[in-house]
Amino acid sequence: MRVIGLSAGAVGLLGSLGLVGALLGSVLARRLSSKVGAARLLVTVAVVEGLAYLLVPLTGPGWQLAWYVVAGLFTSTCVIIVIVLQVSFQQTLCPDHLLGRMNATMNFLYWGATPVGSLLAGVLATGIGLRPMLWVAGAGMLLAAVPLLASPLRRMVDLPAGEDQPVSR
Repeated sequence: MRVIGLSAGAVGLLGSLGLVGALLGSVLARRLSSKVGAARLLVTVAVVEGLAYLLVPLTGPGWQLAWYVVAGLFTSTCVIIVIVLQVSFQQTLCPDHLLGRMNATMNFLYWGATPVGSLLAGVLATGIGLRPMLWVAGAGMLLAAVPLLASPLRRMVDLPAGEDQPVSR
């Protein structure tokens, strides 16, 4: 709002436009997973999500507001697809008797990191400025894909076969 000179309503409208991607992600997750395989899609979408976050610092006045909307569309689409695939993998790979603990641990790690990340982002933005902090955040999101790229998932095509789910090749 302060850097670009937008009203709170304009920021809300642009953010809402970007969040249309969440609806798109919910529609695409299963279709894309069936087409390319869940493992391959998870790794690919994690990289695309990181790249999309790198569009946010390009946001500026006028036509450059489109970067914010495009980044929002891609990131919200990718976030939903990642969540769907991540939960599917967790539920497939985790023994039934440990599902509750695994879900609680994953939610704690996921949601527990949010306030810490927000605090660090505020401190960093104060120290180096908003736009450089957004570049750092985008690079951090892209780096988050590295463990997936280095994991056995990269070589998998789909979820491991379960009783009712064949592995697609």
